[in-house]
Amino acid sequence: MDNKKKKSGIQIFFDCAQLIIALFIPLAIIAYTVMQNNTEISIAQENRKQDLKIADERHEQEIILSTDEQEEAALVRYFDSLGKLLEKDMKLMNRTSIARFKTLTALAQLKSKRKGYLIRALIENKLITMNPGENLIIDLSLADLTGLDLSTNMLVKKEITCANFNQTTLINASFRGVTLTGITFAQSVLINSDFSSSSATIFLSLIIFGYFIKNRQARSKLVFDLPMPMSYYYIGSVWPVSNIYCTWWIWIEYSLNSIGLFLMAWISIERYILIFYPHAISQLSWKKWVLHFLPISFCLSWAPIFFFVIVVISPLCINVWDFTLLYCGNPCYYTVNILVQFDFIFDIVFPITIIMVANMILVIRVTYQKISRRQAINWRSHRKMVLQLWIVSSFYLAFWLPSTITLLIQMTALPSFMIDQLEAMLFLIDLIPLFLPMVCLSTLPDLTKKLIGIVSIRRNVIGAVTFKRDMGQTATIAIVPH
Repeated sequence: MDNKKKKSGIQIFFDCAQLIIALFIPLAIIAYTVMQNNTEISIAQENRKQDLKIADERHEQEIILSTDEQEEAALVRYFDSLGKLLEKDMKLMNRTSIARFKTLTALAQLKSKRKGYLIRALIENKLITMNPGENLIIDLSLADLTGLDLSTNMLVKKEITCANFNQTTLINASFRGVTLTGITFAQSVLINSDFSSSSATIFLSLIIFGYFIKNRQARSKLVFDLPMPMSYYYIGSVWPVSNIYCTWWIWIEYSLNSIGLFLMAWISIERYILIFYPHAISQLSWKKWVLHFLPISFCLSWAPIFFFVIVVISPLCINVWDFTLLYCGNPCYYTVNILVQFDFIFDIVFPITIIMVANMILVIRVTYQKISRRQAINWRSHRKMVLQLWIVSSFYLAFWLPSTITLLIQMTALPSFMIDQLEAMLFLIDLIPLFLPMVCLSTLPDLTKKLIGIVSIRRNVIGAVTFKRDMGQTATIAIVPH
């Protein structure tokens, strides 16, 4: 009986299993068919969207090409008609009105890029110049020169002499880097026009470097920095176009930024030690090594070694550079999350936090001692150092904190937090080398006094000397000291 029950139970189990399999297989086939159809439909829709996108892009390109061809044809017609007109009369003035009409018509049809081509051609052929003794061949008054770009880069020197832009519209025009001599802009509309050719930063940097070269004591304090982003913003692309240059640029830029932060962090700590514990460093030589030389050596060596390994050697990935982007794009270690997080926390957040905390503690302790009227510290001897270092540290915090806080929030909570403003915040870091010479100038009293002495206007003091000559007459001589 027991064997029969077992056999019947096994038979029932196999029957149920066969029934389930018989039901499951069609359901599985139906589910697979539905999923396959949905996948094919989604792929077809995606392909259709991609085809439509490609078609739209081609249509836009065709429109742009058509517009460019029309402008090119207008420019060619203009030069052809102007050449025939001038060739016929050998630049006589009886047809200047026709030349002016054709020029204004062509400028009205062209965009800013080809306006620049046209104006350059007119300048090179001296058709809109007015040298002494010569008459103006083509008058550009009332011409629309909006967006005109005559700027040049640092590799090409350009000069425009005696050109006439009277009564023209020069909105958003650029003459950047061009030497203008005898140019007239009478009654012209100059809105957002760029006439810059140099910056006060370069001038101040040259003054400071010259001071360092001539002064032996200050020469040891020379700080070297290469604001290479200025070249990118000036030219509009990376130059020279080289993988070696991009690797070196990333390495030197990241290293200098981290060195600056670490040095500023340690200077904030050492300033506190020098003010409140001045004998801790000056008494014993080993304390000098521990509290002065070793931290500074670490600040100067850590960042170059670290970034040399992950950027130059790059054992984990291969760097691919984009020469149209600032810094040639990001190095490949940005794809390794652990390295990116360590770099951000240790090389940026850590020193900035130290700078903030050290300055806050210094302010709190100074305030407390003033309130409690403790005069154990000679503040007159430290006031100058505190003020100088406080200015520089506040300068670093003002330019680094916005991007650091934004990146920290993006990495921990909201990935899209202020993503549109992040590029502008990161641009502030590039301004540090530009404003640092001005900050350094404020902390160099000897150089400041020399500059004030050079610039200030001295009044001549005239002294009178009276003496007697042989004939009994007196003469007065005015002496003007140089």
